Amino acid sequence: MKRIGNCSSRIIIGTALVATFFNIRLGHSFSLISSHGLSFGHCINQANGLINSRSLRTQHRGLRMSGSNEGVPAKTHGQDKAQETKQRIEWIIRPSTIEDDEELSKLMLESYSKLLAADYNDDFLEKAVPMISKPRPELLTCGTWYVAQHPQTNQLVGCGGWTKTNPNPSKPVSSGANNSSPEGPPALPPPHLRHFATSPSATRMGVASAIWSRCQNDIIEQCGADTTLEVFSTISAEGFYQSLGFEVEERKNIPVGGLNFPCTLMRRPPPI
Repeated sequence: MKRIGNCSSRIIIGTALVATFFNIRLGHSFSLISSHGLSFGHCINQANGLINSRSLRTQHRGLRMSGSNEGVPAKTHGQDKAQETKQRIEWIIRPSTIEDDEELSKLMLESYSKLLAADYNDDFLEKAVPMISKPRPELLTCGTWYVAQHPQTNQLVGCGGWTKTNPNPSKPVSSGANNSSPEGPPALPPPHLRHFATSPSATRMGVASAIWSRCQNDIIEQCGADTTLEVFSTISAEGFYQSLGFEVEERKNIPVGGLNFPCTLMRRPPPI
């Protein structure tokens, strides 16, 4: 029995040392043994309870800290909030004017230089971009080519529009022409979307979609809801036009200042 008692004493002393290492005081538990005759097992259970409690608090603090770095970090929250604010901007969409020429030239040059780089090689863009970045005077004054303007700064962040005329006169009237019944009037060429561009600083903020909405309303009003539309899209913009209901019709090269510019003829059939 003496050996057992000495062994128990050593275990209790060892436990106290371990508890002290974790900064846990067991004096109260030891006093219970002497004053109330509590068992050694009860003392150990209390010590384990204190250790587990401290461990849980430490783990809880750890979860809170990791929560700021895992799942949705604080930085991402801020970015998401900023993105939501950007997406709520009500862009001013208005017809372009001659006075917009210089600012639009800079916008289109920056847009095409950066946003086409993933699909066209650098040497080609170096030659082609300056030739497609100058707004055409007939578009600036046609009344259906628009600019997107920031409501607070008035900065131009995008452009685009539509015309009833074919931008490639050498191209014959497509099979998707409107009013092409044998007994009706001569077929009319489909209206074309023209020269969409968005500032790289304003991509994925609804600029092009806002311009498209204005174009769509105009086309329905002037040409009817059952009108087929066409666009000569850059390779880079195919996904955007597909999101509007356009389908790939033909891959082709358009002559631009002595260059053959690879593009895609896309068509949007009337809604059923």
